[in-house]
Amino acid sequence: MKFRIALFLAVILSGTLVAQTNIGFTGFGSLSHIDTPFDLSNVKALKSIPGIGASVFIEKELGDNFALETGAQYVQKGFRIRQRMDTEIFGNPIPIGYTVDTRLNYLQVPLLLTAKFGGPRLAGFVKAGPRIAYGTHGRIIGKANLLLGLNVLNEEIPFETIGLKRWDTGLQFGAGFEVPLDAGSLLIQGAYDLGLTELISMGILEAPFKNRSIMVGIGWKMPLQQR
Repeated sequence: MKFRIALFLAVILSGTLVAQTNIGFTGFGSLSHIDTPFDLSNVKALKSIPGIGASVFIEKELGDNFALETGAQYVQKGFRIRQRMDTEIFGNPIPIGYTVDTRLNYLQVPLLLTAKFGGPRLAGFVKAGPRIAYGTHGRIIGKANLLLGLNVLNEEIPFETIGLKRWDTGLQFGAGFEVPLDAGSLLIQGAYDLGLTELISMGILEAPFKNRSIMVGIGWKMPLQQR
């Protein structure tokens, strides 16, 4: 399945190499959670989970104000369940509870259309487009909270065994600023990742869940010289 992502990326890149313009990379932090059409408002323990990610990309300019971008992204997604109860021992408050992190790691390939605006010293941009993602691996980490955190669970997530789909299609929407410098451009940007694939059904409700992520980071891009 990883071969499919590599092949998809190669096909996209082969069409842009003739008129390629820029290459670059970004690093970002993320905040992810899951979404379901079922009403889970009573599940107050369900939280977002922080993560990190990185990407490399190639951008083909389509005139002065538009560009087409693709590349490879490594993104951490998932969700957190946290339950806390406070008690007292000899009049002293003691926090008791647990935290369970479900961390899913994905390799993504987006295809984004970018619209640019602004001047030569500072330019803004917005971008949007589809993406395809492949779940490479995941872990579930449980921690009991009693004065000090104690790991009670740390296991690999067996995607196929539990029925968790590895492939995830979705959409990405982003915006940011570009600061041109001598050797390239500094990028400051954010993005919202909207998963469209129902990844798993959980419990007797058989509720379908989808990935949701917010990403904020910085990057760098530079011209790719043509031979």
